[in-house]
Amino acid sequence: MVDTASPRLVRIDFSLRREVFFVVIGAIIGAVTMVLPITFLYIGLGLPYYLTWMAFGHVIGVYSSSSSSINAGIAIHLITAISIGIAVGVFLYKTGILNISKLSNGLLYGLLAGSIVFIVFFIPVYQFILAPEITRTMGAMRVSTPFQNEGVEYIPTPPIQHQYANNLTVVMIVWLIIHLVFGTVLGMVSSSLSIKFGSRYRCAKCDVSFSRLDSLQKHIQVVHCASPIQLKRILILGGGFGGIGVLRQLQKAFQDDVSVDITLVSRDNFFLFAPMLPEVSSGMIETRHILTPVRTFCKRAKFYEANVESIDLKNNNIVIAHTIGKQTYPINYRSHMLDYDYLVVALGGKTNFFGMTEVANNALTI
Repeated sequence: MVDTASPRLVRIDFSLRREVFFVVIGAIIGAVTMVLPITFLYIGLGLPYYLTWMAFGHVIGVYSSSSSSINAGIAIHLITAISIGIAVGVFLYKTGILNISKLSNGLLYGLLAGSIVFIVFFIPVYQFILAPEITRTMGAMRVSTPFQNEGVEYIPTPPIQHQYANNLTVVMIVWLIIHLVFGTVLGMVSSSLSIKFGSRYRCAKCDVSFSRLDSLQKHIQVVHCASPIQLKRILILGGGFGGIGVLRQLQKAFQDDVSVDITLVSRDNFFLFAPMLPEVSSGMIETRHILTPVRTFCKRAKFYEANVESIDLKNNNIVIAHTIGKQTYPINYRSHMLDYDYLVVALGGKTNFFGMTEVANNALTI
C-alpha cells in the first residue's frame, strides 16, 4: 500500500498569499450576495431596505446625510468581509483543516466559516452595537405611510420599535441563513479559484503536478505501486509557440487523467515571445521581459532541456542529449532514450543555405 501522505512523494506548490487572496475574493462576492437577502429581510419587516446600511454608517459616525451614511455602511460591510476573508484564509492555510481542491470540501468549509462568523462575530456585534443603532435610527427616520397621501407625515413610534424587537428570533434566524449564504459563496468561489489557478500537488518522483489532491493520490497509487499501469505517453518536441500551445491544450484536457504521461523536450529552458523582438531592438523593453521559463508551463508535464539527437518513428522512441554536443563537451556528454505513443514535432524551421558557406556567414536569417 502506498502512503499518499508521504512527504517524499507529495509536495504542495502553494503560497499563503494566494490562499488568502482566493478566500478574500470569495468573501467579497459573498458580501455582495448578502445584499439581496438583507433587503428582503427589512422589506418583510415593513422597514426601509437601506436601514442596515444607514445604521452601519451611523455606527462609524457618518450622519451628514442619508446617502453618505448608506455609502459608508456599504463600505464598512465590504471592509468587514475582506477582514473576515483574510482571517478565514490564514486559518485555512495554517491549520490545513480541509483541502478545498474539491468543491464539496469548499462548500463544507464555507458553511463552517459562515456559522462561526455568525456565532463569534455577528451575534455580539448585532446585540450590543447594531441593534441599538437600528432602534435609534428608526426613531429618527421618517417612514412613508398611506397617511402621506393626505399630506400627513408619520414618525415611527415606540410600538413599531417594539414590534421590531419582538421579531428578534425571526430576525436572527434570517441572519443565520444570510451568513450561511455568505459562507456557501465564499467556499465555492475560493474552491473554484484554488482548483483552476491555485494549489498544485506535485509528485516529487515524476516532477508533475495536479490541481487536485485526490488526482495526485490516484496517480501515486497506480503509477508508483508494485504493479504500475501502462501509461499513454505523449512526447512534445520543441518549446516554441507550437510546442507550448499543444502542451497547454493537453494539460487542460488531461489534467486529472492519471493514465496519461506528457513530456516536453526543448533545447532552451526559456520560451521566447518573438513578436516583441522589435521592441527589444529599439530599447523599449529589456530582453528578459519577453523570456519565460519553460518549466512554468510544465505543470502536468515533465520537461527535458536537451537536444534531439535522433527520432525513430518505427520503434516509437527518440534519443536526446543533455549538453551542447559531443564535440564541445565529450566528457560530460550524456544521452538517453525516450519512448512515446504519440509524438508532436514542433521543432521549428532552420534556414537551408544549400551548402553556400559565404551566404550562410553573411546573411541575416529570421
